[in-house]
Amino acid sequence: MPFTGLRIGPARGSAARSFLPWAVLIASFAPGFYCEGVPTVFIQNGYRVSFYSYDLAERIHVHVFKGGSECKFWLDDFTLAFNHRFKPNEVAEIRRILMERRAEIVERWLEHGRNAG
Repeated sequence: MPFTGLRIGPARGSAARSFLPWAVLIASFAPGFYCEGVPTVFIQNGYRVSFYSYDLAERIHVHVFKGGSECKFWLDDFTLAFNHRFKPNEVAEIRRILMERRAEIVERWLEHGRNAG
């Protein structure tokens, strides 16, 4: 079985979390980062917009990273799925950027999905 991530957390049977391999996680914060499973769609105003290949079964969404903060937006209605450490004004700016560049994101998502299959 191929290595797909690290499993860490409390003792067996309790709520452990699954993580990407550390090399991918650390490298994913590099500007212009591209990994086959974690493509960067674009970087604007320091926000890195990307998605994970294993998320392609979900409805279209992106993860946005900057300075140790991360959030996830659904692209069909621009709702915030989760936010970790972005301030409300940053979330509003990210939503505006995503709304302006939605077509580009959707095109990359569909293209990546075609190439992954």
